[in-house]
Amino acid sequence: MQSSLKLILIFTHLSICAFSQQKNIHSPVNLKVGDLVPEILVTKIINNNKSSVKTSEFKNQLLLIDFWATTCGACVEALPKMDSLQRKFGHLIKILPVNYESVSVVTKFLNKKGYALPSVAEDKTLSRWFRHRTLPHEVWIYKNRVIGITDGQYVDSKNIQRILNGETIDWPVKDDYLIYDYSKPILNKARQETELKSSHALTYTAVTGYQTGATPKIAVVIDSINKTRRNYILNYSILRAYQALWSELIHIDQIPSSLSGGAGNFGGITPTQLKLEVKKPDLYIYNDKNYREEWNRKNFISYECLSADINLEKKKQYQQMIKDLDRLLNLQGRWEKRKIKCLSLVKTTLTDLPKPLNEQTEFIVDQPVKKLRNFSLTNLVYWMNSIFGNPPVFDNTNYQNMVDLDLKASWNDIPSIKRELQRYGLDFKEEEKEIDLFILSEK
Repeated sequence: MQSSLKLILIFTHLSICAFSQQKNIHSPVNLKVGDLVPEILVTKIINNNKSSVKTSEFKNQLLLIDFWATTCGACVEALPKMDSLQRKFGHLIKILPVNYESVSVVTKFLNKKGYALPSVAEDKTLSRWFRHRTLPHEVWIYKNRVIGITDGQYVDSKNIQRILNGETIDWPVKDDYLIYDYSKPILNKARQETELKSSHALTYTAVTGYQTGATPKIAVVIDSINKTRRNYILNYSILRAYQALWSELIHIDQIPSSLSGGAGNFGGITPTQLKLEVKKPDLYIYNDKNYREEWNRKNFISYECLSADINLEKKKQYQQMIKDLDRLLNLQGRWEKRKIKCLSLVKTTLTDLPKPLNEQTEFIVDQPVKKLRNFSLTNLVYWMNSIFGNPPVFDNTNYQNMVDLDLKASWNDIPSIKRELQRYGLDFKEEEKEIDLFILSEK
């Protein structure tokens, strides 16, 4: 009887252990880079020979889980690239787009676009193992281990080949759940090179680099107990920091010669109104030679100024912050009037331009042939002014109707744009104008 009881107890203990282990395997936890991936059942796969698979089926392949949505422009734009990469690397990789939307929505969308790449729909599983808040979200799994979590820009032939070659990768990890305490100072006051004692508090002004986990932000914090004011800028490019501060002092509408459209990412100022008098422009403006996230981490700055709170008006606070950036970065950011070469868009014939075939507005502006449907000439000026390095462009056509145009040229190739416009009775004429420019120069 005692032996039987022992056997029952042992069996019960083993059963509990087995149940506990099984629960651990199938209970989603947020997997991180370096973690082993358990066997996860993936269901509701569209455009695939099997409607469900287990992640273990891809243990001998590079598995790339691409979280996307039909409402995410960058995700949709990347689908042809994903399909092309899958075809190029064949059985060596498996690209698995994963969507939370319904089967009917995803199926209809893929059919309309003509994409044959498989996709998971109505996902409630993988998104729990790999939690995220923003799309696209890419999870790289090789030999059953998470080796990378990135944004979509890292998905390219070069990086895929690096992994297949066994090379070590060290990418910035996309973590949408990092917690950043904005209430605390950026700097450790004990480490400041300049420490000025006042009757109220330790004061300082300093510029540091990229702050992990913080979203770009400009703010002021008043400490009524210690009677201090803390002005700070978090994770801005140098140029954007200047532009954001200046936008608090002078509104774009107050600049008489401001251009239409083309605001870009420069605080409401058109890129063609920017003049960089610096040795290395790439430190101030991102180009596609590097991954955006790596450029951000290398070139973003954070600024902080802790001072006594003397009820200084907001305008003077921003003026002081600009002076601080000038001094600490050895730069000068300011507005100036300068006479420079500009382009004037003119109509050279009396005939009307091509009328829209329908009322649907469509801009295909990132392909070799720019297809502009049901748009105004103001939109054309907008795109021309969106390109840093182009001369400022003004619309002098007075043409109010909507048009359809096809332009086989790059936005920064002025001769090609002129040639294409001339087919429609339009042209760019060079002229000199005195306009307001934002100048960033090194001292």
